[in-house]
Amino acid sequence: MEAVKVSRRTWFAVAVLSLCGQGGMEGQTIPKGSGPPVVLINGWQALCTATNGGNAITDAQPYFGSLAAFLGNSGFNVLFFNTCQYGDVAIETIAANFSGFLAGLAYDDGTAVNQVDIVAHGMGGLVARAYLAGKSQTSGSFAPPINSKVRRLVLIATPNFGSFQADINHGIQETQMVPGSQFSWDLATWNQNQDDLRGTDALAIVGNAGTWGGSSNGSDGYVSLTSASLGFARTDIRTRVVPYCHVTSATVPASFPLSCQGQGIASVDSQSHLTFQILLAFLSGLPNWQTVGLPPSQDNFLGQNGGIGGVILTLKASDDTYFKDLISAGYDCIGTRCSGHLGSGPSSAVASVYYNEVVQLGQRTFVMTHGDGSSTAQAATVVSGGTKAFSLKLGPVITGVQSSVSTGLPGLTVSGNSTITVTGSGFMSTASTQLFANGTALAVSQVSDTQITAFLPGNYNGLVQLKVVNGNGQHTVNMFTASASPVITITSVLNGGSGAPGAIAPGEIVSIKGSLLGPATGVSFAINSAGKVDTTLGGVQVHFGDFAAPLTYASATQINAIVPYEVASQAQLAMRVDYQGLSASTNLQVANAAPGAFTFNATGTGQVIAANLSNGTFNGPSSPAPKGSFVTIYFTGGGITNPAGSTGSVNSGSVLKKLLQDVFVTVGGRTADVPFAGAAPTLVDGVLQLNIQLDPATPSGSAQPLIIRVGGVVSPSTATLAVQ
Repeated sequence: MEAVKVSRRTWFAVAVLSLCGQGGMEGQTIPKGSGPPVVLINGWQALCTATNGGNAITDAQPYFGSLAAFLGNSGFNVLFFNTCQYGDVAIETIAANFSGFLAGLAYDDGTAVNQVDIVAHGMGGLVARAYLAGKSQTSGSFAPPINSKVRRLVLIATPNFGSFQADINHGIQETQMVPGSQFSWDLATWNQNQDDLRGTDALAIVGNAGTWGGSSNGSDGYVSLTSASLGFARTDIRTRVVPYCHVTSATVPASFPLSCQGQGIASVDSQSHLTFQILLAFLSGLPNWQTVGLPPSQDNFLGQNGGIGGVILTLKASDDTYFKDLISAGYDCIGTRCSGHLGSGPSSAVASVYYNEVVQLGQRTFVMTHGDGSSTAQAATVVSGGTKAFSLKLGPVITGVQSSVSTGLPGLTVSGNSTITVTGSGFMSTASTQLFANGTALAVSQVSDTQITAFLPGNYNGLVQLKVVNGNGQHTVNMFTASASPVITITSVLNGGSGAPGAIAPGEIVSIKGSLLGPATGVSFAINSAGKVDTTLGGVQVHFGDFAAPLTYASATQINAIVPYEVASQAQLAMRVDYQGLSASTNLQVANAAPGAFTFNATGTGQVIAANLSNGTFNGPSSPAPKGSFVTIYFTGGGITNPAGSTGSVNSGSVLKKLLQDVFVTVGGRTADVPFAGAAPTLVDGVLQLNIQLDPATPSGSAQPLIIRVGGVVSPSTATLAVQ
């Protein structure tokens, strides 16, 4: 009996953690140069005219003009990430794909690209920001990568706080870009109630050739200067104002709104284009970008009458819940007369969000009116250079967190295993003040009305919810944490089927367990252009001795790898994991075989993943195999095949690869006949298939022990098969 192709593999795919999943975007190979490659990200498009064909000069031309060509002529490796290819999906979804794009980048010598520069136009800047924050659209949570891989970031005409031309009736992305949207609020406040772009060396290029409201030179025709400026994260000089439109007006249909006439800010048509001059200097690390254009403080619109800034805000009650009954908001009010009013953002089930793109600088008193006619007033200071997010709140308020030990990472990063200082207000009350990190109480050493000192243990990494609770109420903020010296830890290397430790075998699928092994959000494998499983996944690489292993899954706590067949001649070797400049290794013994069956619960115990060939059902208590019938079982660790397996390949099934060593199987203590044992057709090389015929005298039962012996090496007896 030859190998049988089993078509129903859904549960099998789940059990082996993405071994049968669909591949993602293929990695791009880049000539190794003197500096990081530059990735161009385009913005929202009414009509997409190009795809990612691998040639940045031609693919990016409809969106960036000759920018890619000019940067290439200046010695930069330029790549293009086309947001158009995903359709009208949430910006966070595109950001997740961008994360996979970065993870797949490699130099032509095979090493991973661990640092890039990003130049983003319009909505592309929001994609970059959502990536840096690890923003999830489905859960509303954040899982920022510990190492963002971004060296420099340029946001060109990015609607950081929305576009006044966006319309909630024109799709998902436009709704997210309406001023005052929940998306812009969440992104602006994800880390300690702000977004500092993870400390990335960042710059904004803003166009002022268009009107905003009744003001000339207040926008680029789509985005106001306060929305596009970088004042929320950087100093005044980090925004350069230049006389351009959002896009070249001659290319915009008359029916499409654009309150601007002239050249597009990202449509670089010559090397004298001011955007190109700024980019060339900034990406080269030269200071003369500061002489091109003007900072907001010197711009006629942003700097007039003492200067203006934008505002986006919400209001929380003392119990830390958002007020959702607000009907209006204004500032500097006397009775019903206010100096200015705020607009209401799109309807949200989370919070009432209000905004105004033009507010005079200085301390303003914001007054929010509730549905019952009552009002709440809170003071906040409007700053120059862009828009500021204000999380106004009653009761205790956390405004910032600092640690006594540096993490060595840029930006707002708090170190574990250190003393932290929490600043804010309303901390003192008649009831005792407590501080919690992810629900666990911290040891508080000192409390004043504006400051709390406590110790944060070293087991916190990634985004942590810090909560203060006292008689005045409570307040929770996110804070990004990392170890002072991030270290990869390998705790175990287990058989991918049985979950058992021990010697490894050529072609075996293994699960590497530990901490900081890879990205916080798991990444499944991709098939590259050569038809093989990539050896770089999510920025992770694993080497067994001198040989790179194909990776089928990578996350912070687990990596699934395929042991290269090339290790067959070795008795022992060092296995090394590399991720974002960090590495860890462990010594392993090499055996001829290490069989382990895949089980439905992916632990190596209980019901084995098997198909009853008598009726095509999955084997299990409700569908046991008749005695004497044929069953197909999946396992790994059988060693060398004939013809020889190819590391990382996918078996076509046209040529059957049988195990070289003798294979014996018992079910319920009775020996089964084994007409075929070898590589599973259509699956990744390393997934093995057994076709067995049960002994007619096999005991009945829903959990008969299954034992596989290959060349004298016996599998654990923890997997079971159901027999009628």
